[in-house]
Amino acid sequence: MLETFERSSVRRYLDQYGVILWQMARRLLILFIIMYGVALIASPFVFRHIIAETWPLVIFNYEDGLALMFRLAFLLTIIVMVPVATGYVLFEIYRRGWMRSVRLLFGTGLAAVVLFFLGLAFAAFVLLPFLITFIARLGKDFHIEPMYGAVQYTSFLVGLMLPMGVFFELPLVITLIVRLRLVSLEKLKSIRKYVYFFLYVIASMITPPDVMTHVMAALPLIALYEIGLFAAKKMSPTK
Repeated sequence: MLETFERSSVRRYLDQYGVILWQMARRLLILFIIMYGVALIASPFVFRHIIAETWPLVIFNYEDGLALMFRLAFLLTIIVMVPVATGYVLFEIYRRGWMRSVRLLFGTGLAAVVLFFLGLAFAAFVLLPFLITFIARLGKDFHIEPMYGAVQYTSFLVGLMLPMGVFFELPLVITLIVRLRLVSLEKLKSIRKYVYFFLYVIASMITPPDVMTHVMAALPLIALYEIGLFAAKKMSPTK
């Protein structure tokens, strides 16, 4: 009985919104491909004038230049696509009448973009320099002169910045799921200690194996969770 209900609900949802969502996804995919092509052209300029001036980097083989261009272009494309895709999706939501409050729509989109870029900034200007300093200090302890590969550095940069950009959306996600009554605020508070542990595990996965580094990455995520609970309480429809 439950399976029949779930299937019929999913089918109704797909019949009503499936074509629209597919059209939106297809347009965003086409835009992503175009942006990626532009980013491939711009990546050498960005690397030369921004990244290469920050750290002394080297390449170890002929394929590294191509890999570097592809990975840096991916990061640049995501950075440009987030505000563009957010604006496009919100415009479609408003145009189709799914949400009439322009203020709420604009506020949600602005919060999503600002939080994402705050996450990128925290990773690039706070967490990354700390990690590079830690790695350099560790090399000196072993009397090893550090040499940073350009591809490895860029891969590490992408793997650090993009997850942080996503994790910084946590306050917005918490506020939305509470407002939509998908999860109660009391339930989110009751699982706080489990969420803290999960966030610490996530932080340890994207940073080097050092407790201090793990804590430094986990504390902002925990703070974001608490900010999300506070925002959800203030904006709760029951209040």
